[in-house]
Amino acid sequence: MAVTVHVIQTGSTLVSPAVPNRSVKKFEYAYTGLFQSRKDRISVPVKAFLVEVNGKKLLIDCG
Repeated sequence: MAVTVHVIQTGSTLVSPAVPNRSVKKFEYAYTGLFQSRKDRISVPVKAFLVEVNGKKLLIDCG
């Protein structure tokens, strides 16, 4: 069985700095960026995965 995984970067998005490490902040709204200006947010990549198994293709969008 031949399996190939292609990582496709489809863009980026701005999120609260609390998002990558959710164990740091206890305040649940910290992850929404609700009370945070755009300049304080960080850019994170948005990815999709193309998986090929025996000639069949499956596109996985994690968003």
